[in-house]
Amino acid sequence: MVDPPDLYGRNSCVDPSELRRASSQQDAAEAEETPPSSSFYYAAAHTPRASESDKNKNFQLSDDDDVASRCSSHRDRFLSDAERVVALDPQKTRESFVEVDHREDQWAWHEKPVTTILKDLNVDAKLGLDAEAARKRLIENGPNSLKAEKKAPVYIIFLLQFTNVIIGLLMAAALASIALQEFVEGLAIIAIVTLNAVIATIQEQNASNALEALQKMTSPQCVVMRGGRQVQIPSEMLVTGDIVVLTTGDIVPADIRLIHSADFKVNEMILTGESEDVLKKYDADMSRSEKLTADNMVFASTSVATGNATGVVVETGMKTRVGSIAALLQGGSTDGSKRPNCWRRFVDKYYPKMTPLQQSLHHLGVVMGTVVLGICVIVFVVGMCCA
Repeated sequence: MVDPPDLYGRNSCVDPSELRRASSQQDAAEAEETPPSSSFYYAAAHTPRASESDKNKNFQLSDDDDVASRCSSHRDRFLSDAERVVALDPQKTRESFVEVDHREDQWAWHEKPVTTILKDLNVDAKLGLDAEAARKRLIENGPNSLKAEKKAPVYIIFLLQFTNVIIGLLMAAALASIALQEFVEGLAIIAIVTLNAVIATIQEQNASNALEALQKMTSPQCVVMRGGRQVQIPSEMLVTGDIVVLTTGDIVPADIRLIHSADFKVNEMILTGESEDVLKKYDADMSRSEKLTADNMVFASTSVATGNATGVVVETGMKTRVGSIAALLQGGSTDGSKRPNCWRRFVDKYYPKMTPLQQSLHHLGVVMGTVVLGICVIVFVVGMCCA
């Protein structure tokens, strides 16, 4: 009894040369139908394997060709979604990953080991920065201070309240009422609009005063390690990578990742609204914190209640947490949103940047104003036709 032929043609009456010819033709057809997705996977698919010894050498087929054809025809099955993206455009995908990682790292200092942070900032925890390195970083990053825009005069803030589309429609309605000798309605609308402008002006003035209060809460002096010695410098001269020494009663001059701490408590009411002091530890859990502030970091403008600590500066100036608050107080938007071109020049100069809510309300006002004007035109035309 003759055994049936196996995968390699053993015990088969078929000519081995015919099998080789058919296999090569199939490989060529598959190569034309399936373009390689990337050089990496193409090379992996055609990497030869060590041939397996066969009992019957006369009918042995090339194991390399068999494996290559199978990998070429079925490799898409083994590519995950992420691998498909990389295979399509490896360079673009790599740049996207770097960009996302960079954005996440900006606020993830508490998740990194201290040794990694010191290495990234190129600083020694015991020696600190030297004078030349600190000078270069100060020139590159700017002073450690909150930037305040020029404060607009009160009368300009008041006048800017009337640039809103809805307010413009109300003023037009008031003037129309007065023209039609409806003095009560017209004066009432003007009084309400004026009162609204006064309240808005007071609120914006309070926001400006809050920014000035934040600037006053920054520490004027701080103690840092420069060239292995403790020196006292103005807080504005602080740069990323400086090793700062904090003791009881100090105001934290920047966002700092703790290196050492001893019974160290900080009051973070300016950031969180909590009046209770918070215990900070340099060896606290580095996982992603659900709290507003991490336990292994201290932030600018907070005050040291008890204990002492040493840390490395990771963010300064407007890049700190309190700097983000200052940016919101100055206008609420860091994207430099622009006002319409039809506004006057002083509007662009003095009007604060719109928050997302203000942008939505402005858009709503434009839409409502357009609809109202359209209705007025239709009513006027219909009235003229009927008359």
